[in-house]
Amino acid sequence: MISAQKFLSVCGIGVIFALAGCDSISNGAKDSLTYTQEHPITVAKEETNFEIALNGSGFELSSQDRARLKAFAYRYMSKGEGKISVAVPKTGMNAGAARAAARQIAEVLEDTGLEPENITLTAYEPLNEKGGVRIGFDEFTAKASSTCEDAWSENLADASDNANWKGLGCATQNNMAAMIANPRDLEDMEPLGEGMAARRVDVIDKYIRGTTTGASRGAEETASATEQ
Repeated sequence: MISAQKFLSVCGIGVIFALAGCDSISNGAKDSLTYTQEHPITVAKEETNFEIALNGSGFELSSQDRARLKAFAYRYMSKGEGKISVAVPKTGMNAGAARAAARQIAEVLEDTGLEPENITLTAYEPLNEKGGVRIGFDEFTAKASSTCEDAWSENLADASDNANWKGLGCATQNNMAAMIANPRDLEDMEPLGEGMAARRVDVIDKYIRGTTTGASRGAEETASATEQ
C-alpha cells in the first residue's frame, strides 16, 4: 500500500512532467504572421500609357480614338498622379502630323474635364519612321506582395506547430487589391465633404417638434408580401 505522503509526491512529479510536456508543445498561432502580414497589399506608382497611330499626312482623330482618350482621362482623374503627358515624335514621317494630333488630343482631354495645366506636351525620339503620339501618366496601383501559386506548397494535414498556413488569406488579399477603386485610400482617407446645412437644420427642427425626421413614403412605394 502507498502512503499518502508518497502518493502526493508521485502525483507532484507527474504534474511537473505534464506541465513540462505542455510547455514543449509549440503554439505557433501565437507567433505566426497574420494573413495581412504574410500577404501585405502595397501601393505604388506605375506608368500607364497608350499610343495613337499616325499616317504621316493630315490627321483627324477617329471616334474610336476619342473614346479611348476620354476613358483614359477619366482613369487619370480617378487614379492619376502628376500631369498627363502627350508625347510627339521628334523626327520621322509622322512629325508633322503629330503636332496636329497633339492639338486635337489636348482638346478632347480638356472637354473631358482636365485643366490645361494638368496636360504637358513632350517629345521623344522614335525607334522608326512611324512613331505615334503617346499619352501617359503615373497612376497608383494596389498589389498583394505575392501571387498564390506557391502559397499551397505545404502539407495542410501537418498542423503540429499550430501555425497559420502560408496560403491563408492570399486570395482575399489579391482580390482586395484588384477591387479597390482608389488605391490611395489604403494610405490616406478621403477628406470629408461639406455637410448639407439645410437638411441638418430641417432634421433638427423636426426632432425638436417630435415629428418623423426621415423621409415619408408614398402609397405607391409600399409593397405587400401576400400572394394575390
